[in-house]
Amino acid sequence: MPIVRVRLAPSPTGNLHIGTARTALFNYLFAKKQKKGKFILRIEDTDQSRSTKAYEDNIKDGLTWLGLAWDEGVDKGGEYGPYHQMERLSLYHTYINRLLAESKAYPCFCSPEELEAERGKMEAQKIPPKYSGRCGTLTQDARDAFKKEGRKPTIRFRVPTGTGKRSYVDIIRGNVQEDTSLYGDFVIVKSDGIPLYNIANVIDDHEMRITHVIRGEDLLPSTIKQLLLYEALGWNPPEFAHIPLIFNPDRTKMSKRKNHATVNWFRENGYLPEALLNFIVLLGWNPKTNEEVFTVQELVDRFDLAQVHSAGAVFDEQKLNWLNGQHIKKLSLDDLTRRVIPYLLEAGVLQSQNDADSYLSAATKKEVVFSDLMRVVSLVRDRLTNLCETGKSIAFYFSVEPYVAHDLNWKANSLETTLATLVCSRELLQGIDTKNWKKDFLEKKFFPAIEKNNWGNGDVLYPLRVALTGLKKSPGPFEIAEALGKEETLVRVNVALQKLT
Repeated sequence: MPIVRVRLAPSPTGNLHIGTARTALFNYLFAKKQKKGKFILRIEDTDQSRSTKAYEDNIKDGLTWLGLAWDEGVDKGGEYGPYHQMERLSLYHTYINRLLAESKAYPCFCSPEELEAERGKMEAQKIPPKYSGRCGTLTQDARDAFKKEGRKPTIRFRVPTGTGKRSYVDIIRGNVQEDTSLYGDFVIVKSDGIPLYNIANVIDDHEMRITHVIRGEDLLPSTIKQLLLYEALGWNPPEFAHIPLIFNPDRTKMSKRKNHATVNWFRENGYLPEALLNFIVLLGWNPKTNEEVFTVQELVDRFDLAQVHSAGAVFDEQKLNWLNGQHIKKLSLDDLTRRVIPYLLEAGVLQSQNDADSYLSAATKKEVVFSDLMRVVSLVRDRLTNLCETGKSIAFYFSVEPYVAHDLNWKANSLETTLATLVCSRELLQGIDTKNWKKDFLEKKFFPAIEKNNWGNGDVLYPLRVALTGLKKSPGPFEIAEALGKEETLVRVNVALQKLT
């Protein structure tokens, strides 16, 4: 059995789309499950009018963030850069010239206006439009005459006549059949000499020894044409597997031009790469169990192309949010806290990049200030569905939300009652040693005092919560007090008492 070799071949004409990321993941998982399997990145940049380095960088950065490292490419001083089609033009023309020499391809001098007129006549006669092949029989003198006129020819592949229906077996879709007599001779090289997708793709996959082409359903119509090219060049084709499209909840196709459909959007909005991978693998692949939460290694061990269905997959954002929350819970507290720091800066909870850098430095040095931040993050971890929520959830740690005296009241309590409960809270807090400053110990001190004074829990704990955070809803006041420490807790309680007096 040959070593499995697969590739991702995106065009750098837009940011990394969620569908392309899923294609990359399916290729990556298939390769990694096989012994010595290789995952290759190839940038198909022959569309020079739309391809940009910025889009290519976005694709590479997105794959790196997702952890989908490619195994092979152009050596860039110890690291592999992707292959680029525009760097392989001479290779393509070697094979294209062979097709021309064997009369399996020919130059076409038809102008766009002539082609459009030909198409219009066929449509008027209700004939499926296709190229008539008239340039395929031109004499050399006729070709020379067109060249003297200044016409720059395209190159068309000569579709074998009389082939009729052609078929192949798709790993996901089974037998796929098309009638090649409907094609007409198709263009493989533009008039500027740049090879088009079908021929460049075939040559690259052959030269790179690709064994399996795993790609989106939208490329299904090109497969038979590519198989004709493989046959004309005398090459064995790879196996094909076309994965289903991704749809919005309303069953419309996810747009490549909307930010919400790009990996960038999910990265910026607080989704974990491992959660996003977990989610997109389920857009088409069925694990055949009730399990839904997987690590990447578990996916490598269990992934099977035979379990990918052909029907379109619906993007369910609620499920993604749930999966993201599950993966957040699986992170170590240290790892989670490091990851939320950029989002705290973005939310304005941290005031500057220097603040963010100081916390990351403290994490490396295992300083107390980072441990304190970890304790605060631990209070909200189970409530998070994405990392962006962390800033709002723990803002109380850095500053108290503005509030007025009346906000401290529990339900219909008077300011006098609230003052009395907060005075009691301060006395209790002052009497607790810092070494015992833990949630459980605070509870043991407070609840007997609440009962002794015939107060309800809300009478005491609600004003204390507001005093510590300025919020009506937050983690419990004892958890907050533990995270803040004794000194800061008492400072905030004293501020609240000043508001009441």
